[in-house]
Formats: sequence, C-alpha cells, structure tokens
Amino acid sequence: MFWNRRKKPFSIVQSYIAALNDHDAAAMISLLHPDACLVDSRGACVAGYEDSVEAVHAFLALDAGFQMHIDSYAMHGDDVLMRGSIEADDPRLATNTLWMARVQDGKLRRWQSFGNADSVALAHILVPDKAHREEVPMAKAF
Repeated sequence: MFWNRRKKPFSIVQSYIAALNDHDAAAMISLLHPDACLVDSRGACVAGYEDSVEAVHAFLALDAGFQMHIDSYAMHGDDVLMRGSIEADDPRLATNTLWMARVQDGKLRRWQSFGNADSVALAHILVPDKAHREEVPMAKAF
C-alpha cells in the first residue's frame, strides 16, 4: 500500500518525460495539474493551467531535437528530484541540469529546472507576456 503511493509520483513524472521526449503535447497536457507551475532555471514562472498549456505548445515548437535524459532520480514525498542532461538542436538548451517535479492529486503540480548561471530564460522565450518571477520564498516552495 505505502509502496504504491510512493511509486505514483515517480510514474507520473516518468510519463511526463516520455511525453516530452516524444513531443506529445496532448500527453504532457493531460498530466498537468489545474494549478500547474512551470519554473525555468532563472526562476521565471509560468503559472496556471491555461498558461502552462500555452508554454507546452511553445516549448515543443522551439526545438524539434529536444530530448531529456535522466541519469538519476530521488524521491521525497510527492517530490521527484532528477539529475540529467538535455540533448537539443539549439546549443543554448543542451546542458546538464537538475529538475524537481511535484505531483499533487495525481497530476504534475510543479516542474522546476535548476541550471547554471548562464541558462536560458526559457519561460520568457516561450510566453514572454505570462512569465514572471515567483513570489514564493524557496523555503515555502518545497
């Protein structure tokens, strides 16, 4: 029983990554929580379901060669921490990265990238009029 509960966030995150690597917008969107928050490596946030859907479509149109490769996972409650790399046609996107995903009510509630200081401000590229700095202090975000 408890093992099954711990596995579910991991399975949802794996499904989201598989959909992203397959460039399957419908599958990615089906996994988004109504209060989804997508945060790029610069701390810019795209919040809410409709804006997140728009960001997913813009993201998939950005780089046809984008592939996420996860080297390791760790779980803490409903949070899944990942380390890996990105393969992309755009060299600005191809990098080693850390990610954190939070699952709530069986859906992806939060996706956050942690890159180096010169990471692309992806949220501002994807949906410039909707991306904003997150107001929640880091301690409350986790």
